[in-house]
Amino acid sequence: MSKEIAYQKMNACSNAHFHQCFYCGCIATELDYAPPKKYAKEYQLSEDDGDFYAVPSCLECVTLLSGCQAAYVTLRRDKLKALLAKKYQQALHVYNVWQEDELALLDDNLAGSIAAGLKLGKESLERVDFIGFSYEVGGDVHHVLPTAKIQINIDQYTFSSTKAALEYANKTYRIPKATLIDLLEIYQDDYNQAIYRFGQMQLEKEHDKTLKKRCTEFAKLHKQNVKFVIRTVEHFLKEDEEMSIETALCKLQQRI
Repeated sequence: MSKEIAYQKMNACSNAHFHQCFYCGCIATELDYAPPKKYAKEYQLSEDDGDFYAVPSCLECVTLLSGCQAAYVTLRRDKLKALLAKKYQQALHVYNVWQEDELALLDDNLAGSIAAGLKLGKESLERVDFIGFSYEVGGDVHHVLPTAKIQINIDQYTFSSTKAALEYANKTYRIPKATLIDLLEIYQDDYNQAIYRFGQMQLEKEHDKTLKKRCTEFAKLHKQNVKFVIRTVEHFLKEDEEMSIETALCKLQQRI
């Protein structure tokens, strides 16, 4: 029978982190293994053999990482962040979109639901942002380097959180936060491009509103079918992008 591969226990260097999950900061009740025990022999025989650390973890993190094959603690931590963000995506969305002072404007049921989402979202963000802690293994101390802080540039301002950036864009450009989140997904988190596109969308809406209003008035005055007028004017505008709605209506009047 082959000898079981030994894992070294990671021990927090500071009392503040004793019994704390290395991955998310919650209370550690379990051990996660880097690499997972079922892949230990494979990694041991490979050229890149991994950490072979027993990592203090909470039950949720161990469960989420059950399918992760990464052999290094930092890689498992980074994977866990992505898994946590995905699991609590809705709560994080509520936290980023809503403010506590808005709850008073809602009915009791909705306010209670949003309040719970804000609390869970804040807790989830803290877990996702937790970087771990300095630890000792076999007499050697290992320090965890801080991750790069988020920097979101809008206009001449820099924001360090998604929540603050969304709040600024909402108040400055009157963009619904949920709409901006959708645009950011399309434009790969480029806030300035997303804001510009929203402005274009507003102009398009205003144009469509004006087009419908003027075509309806024209159809009534000249006893024409409204859909026919709108369709014809849109055709004229498509042929000549610099043509105004009024010019298109005049062109149509000459043809009827």
